[in-house]
Amino acid sequence: MKLILIRHFVAEGNLRHAYIGRTDDPLADCPENERLRQKEYPQAEVLVASPLLRCRQTAEWIYHRKPDIVAEELQEMDFGEFENKNYEELKDDPRYRAWLELEGEGITPGGENRADFICRTRRGFRKLLEQLLEERVDSAAVVAHGGTIMAVLSDLTGKEESYYDWQAENGGAYLLEIEPERWKMEGRLTELRKL
Repeated sequence: MKLILIRHFVAEGNLRHAYIGRTDDPLADCPENERLRQKEYPQAEVLVASPLLRCRQTAEWIYHRKPDIVAEELQEMDFGEFENKNYEELKDDPRYRAWLELEGEGITPGGENRADFICRTRRGFRKLLEQLLEERVDSAAVVAHGGTIMAVLSDLTGKEESYYDWQAENGGAYLLEIEPERWKMEGRLTELRKL
């Protein structure tokens, strides 16, 4: 099975460099999104998206149809009180500075712990893969968030790369190839490459 993992296009909050985990921003009207709309992505038999608007809109822009599956567990991390704010708005908050010193490892006030987010996302992605393999899907595209992609790929590769080594730009994509028997035995990918 070929699986294309795509980060959503530029959302309104991305233009302000804000933390937009659970913030349900639409895609921005900007030149970068116009450029991304011209980009060619591999075709997919099944289309999956996070439930947040920016992912569903990206899926529709790329594939000209609504997602077949909306995967709740693939939502971005909840940044709590840091949601929809950027560095300039948060830099004087001692809780934010402490969180940055921990490289985002702690819990954001009123938000989600990064370790719990990673566990949720990995669990949801593995459950989705099992469903797609069971249904004998040949190709699927998953439109998700930057954090979701980092969590999933740091898990699936089984390598020592850090979470942040898998950052994807808006519209960035990875192609994953999964051979069902190898997946059943090892829980690992056959191939992974950046598109």
